[in-house]
Amino acid sequence: MDIDSITGYVKRHSDSYMSLRGMRSMVGPFIFLGLIPLIYGIVSHKFIVATIMVSAVICYTIFVNILYRRLTSVSYYQRFLFSGIFSSFFSLLFLMLAYLLIEVGIPEKSTQIAYSIILGIAWILAVLLIFAFKIINIKREVYKRLNSGKVSPGLAIASSGGAVLGISLAKLASKWMTQEVAINVVVVLSYVIAVFAALGIPHFMISYFVKKYSIQGESLPVVRPKMTRAKRIAIKIVIAFVLLLTFMVVGGVLVNKGILK
Repeated sequence: MDIDSITGYVKRHSDSYMSLRGMRSMVGPFIFLGLIPLIYGIVSHKFIVATIMVSAVICYTIFVNILYRRLTSVSYYQRFLFSGIFSSFFSLLFLMLAYLLIEVGIPEKSTQIAYSIILGIAWILAVLLIFAFKIINIKREVYKRLNSGKVSPGLAIASSGGAVLGISLAKLASKWMTQEVAINVVVVLSYVIAVFAALGIPHFMISYFVKKYSIQGESLPVVRPKMTRAKRIAIKIVIAFVLLLTFMVVGGVLVNKGILK
């Protein structure tokens, strides 16, 4: 691949990134999404996907807060690396939401396994196609001919809006759809949102190019707005609540499996 084309590709996406502040602002929505599998798990006594999702949200929260507190600036390389991590997490979270619906809504074990395998393969193929599209364009020197410009970083907002719209449509459709059809519709919507969020995963490739070819770019300061005492207390209460529910879910799994009696 031509170095000028690679550089053009990197520079083209210089303004397409998720800042640490933006990643941290998504902790609240992710915690809310984490409550969905908890509720489903408690009601249905099926905790496998719920445990994975809640554990992932907790790890994301801890990871982002550590970065936010310790880093004073984000390098050009880190800008794309963190954006790739965020996009991957966002995409996988909605993919797990689809798995949750399969686990809870489809009673036949064989159908669950088949559906889950198909869904996983479809997601992997979609991600590979996204990477392939980017690589082909680099080899065709498409980005070399383009001026550096802003690529919209609003995937998270758009995906969140799509999630809310999808859930709303599912509720409306459930009035005239059977339960099985409604579950399939929501599974497909969750998959579409997961694929849409995966459009940001190639940021990993950009960070690789920046590191390998020593492409220079501006480091960005980590902006830390002052937080009121009331807001800090509220955040701690929410985190404590999620941790409590997580322990309940894990305890439920252990009891359900006969490990605890």
